[in-house]
Amino acid sequence: MPISKRKKILVACVCLSIACFNYVVRAQTSSTAKDSDGDGLTNAEERIYGTDPYNPDTDGDGYSDGIEVRSGYDPLKKAPGDKIVSAQTDSTSSSADSSALVDKLSTNLQTLVASKSDQDVSMDDLDGVINGSLQNEIGPAPTWDTLPDIDHSKIKIKPQQYQNLSDADRKAKLNSDLNDYVRQLTMLFVSNIPDANIAEFEQTFQDKLSGLSSDDPDYQYFRDFADKLQLMDDQANQIEVPEALVSYHVELLKLLNAYIAIKNDQTTPGADDPVGLVIIMNKVQALSPLLTDLLSQFGTYASSVKP
Repeated sequence: MPISKRKKILVACVCLSIACFNYVVRAQTSSTAKDSDGDGLTNAEERIYGTDPYNPDTDGDGYSDGIEVRSGYDPLKKAPGDKIVSAQTDSTSSSADSSALVDKLSTNLQTLVASKSDQDVSMDDLDGVINGSLQNEIGPAPTWDTLPDIDHSKIKIKPQQYQNLSDADRKAKLNSDLNDYVRQLTMLFVSNIPDANIAEFEQTFQDKLSGLSSDDPDYQYFRDFADKLQLMDDQANQIEVPEALVSYHVELLKLLNAYIAIKNDQTTPGADDPVGLVIIMNKVQALSPLLTDLLSQFGTYASSVKP
């Protein structure tokens, strides 16, 4: 039986929660940790940083991945110019917060395992530990009503005062407005999303998200997508929106801003932190139902356009 999208995401989160637990264990028993390429980073840490566990110098600049990470350089970017600059106070605070979260999750996972004795630990059990341990950081599941509102004054609204037209002319005008809007939105999606085929975007997005827990996570996919978010938001504000579709456009802007907020949230541990990765994945996954809803609505609009 095929694994559902929700199940695959849950599996990914479970795998990452176990990775968090193992991360603490490895830190205490580093002499036995597996380091296939001998660069000073364990294979698990290589997956966290997005480096190649079988290549000691992923970016090929002559410095090993382990040395670059410990020295504050980006192991995925060739020298020179790969120094990671951050304020010391922010780094110290983030490290302390991250360590506290790791300790909390690790303790709760150990308690769960101990309570189960000889019983199997289910995915629901592990999911409960994740949600319970990181609830403050993940937050409640968002809805269209709970997403922060956007500045409506930025929306370019096209009036549709067609009451005095004949039924045929009014329908023609409404269809023309819808056609223009769908065309502009299609260009927005096609020019920015990683997949040119909009119909395949959602599936690819979910698969890439699930793949973060695999041996070959595609971090670059999400880096590229994150770089497009602000551009998409700016471009969406340049689209002329028919009055009848303002509510849909508001939802589009809300969702874009929600993803941007995750990308820019300085209080969340980064993707180079195992717990931070779990938090980010959960926040992104929590928005998935809204993304599905938005794309479904767009599909309805696109299919109703008449030549």
